[in-house]
Amino acid sequence: MIENCSASRASTSRELLCFSRLTFVFSYCLILLSMSSFGPVSAEATKSYYQESGVSSAPASPKALKGQIKASELAVESSLKELGDTLHHLKDSAWSLFCEVQQPDQVFCGGPDAVGPIILTPVNGTGIIDTGALLPPRKKWVDYFVGQMDYLVPHLQQECQSLSLPETLSSDLSDEFNNLKSISGTLGDKLAKVKAVCVGPKYENMAIATASQALLDDLKNMERLRKSIYKHAKSEFSRLR
Repeated sequence: MIENCSASRASTSRELLCFSRLTFVFSYCLILLSMSSFGPVSAEATKSYYQESGVSSAPASPKALKGQIKASELAVESSLKELGDTLHHLKDSAWSLFCEVQQPDQVFCGGPDAVGPIILTPVNGTGIIDTGALLPPRKKWVDYFVGQMDYLVPHLQQECQSLSLPETLSSDLSDEFNNLKSISGTLGDKLAKVKAVCVGPKYENMAIATASQALLDDLKNMERLRKSIYKHAKSEFSRLR
C-alpha cells in the first residue's frame, strides 16, 4: 500500500511539472505575439505613414537642424569671401587706371644757370615743380587695366546674382543684400563708359579719370555692403544655433 501511495505521488508530481512547462511555453508565445503586433514601428512603416499623410519625411532632430544651419553658414561665408576677392582685384584695376591718367607733368627748376660767363644763383631754392599739366596715359597700361576690368565685371555680377541667403535671416540683412545686387546690375553701364573713353589713340585724362572714379565708387559701396552682410550674417547664424 505504501508503494502504491509513493507511485501515485510521483505520477502527480510529473503531471504538475508538465503542466507548469506547458503554461510557461503558452505565456512565452503570448508575449511574442503581443510584441509582434504592438511593438516598435519599423522604418518602412514610418516611411509609408509619412508618404500617405503628405509629409516628405519625419521632423529633423535638433542635431540635424544644427548641421543644416552650419552648412548654410559655411556656404554663405564662402560665397562672400569669393565675392570679396573679386572686388579687391577689380577695385585695384580701377584705381590703377585712375592713377595712370593723373600723373602730373613735373620739371626741375631752381638750379644754377649760366648766362655767358655769369653764373646765376636761384633765389627761391631748387627742386621739382608741377607744370599744371598731366602726363599722357601709356597705352599698354590703359589697355591692361581696362582688359582686367572687362574680364572681372561679368564674374562679379554672376557671383552677386548667384549669392543667396536663408529666408530666416532678418529683413535688415535682406535690404543690404538687395542693394548689393542692385549696384552690381549697374556695373556693366559704368564699365561701358570707361571703355568708350579708353579707345585712343589720343586719350582725355580727365574723361578717363571721371569714368574710372564712378566705377570705383560703386565698387567701394559694394565692398562696404559685403562686409556688413558678412558681419550680420555671422551674428544671425550664431543666434540660430
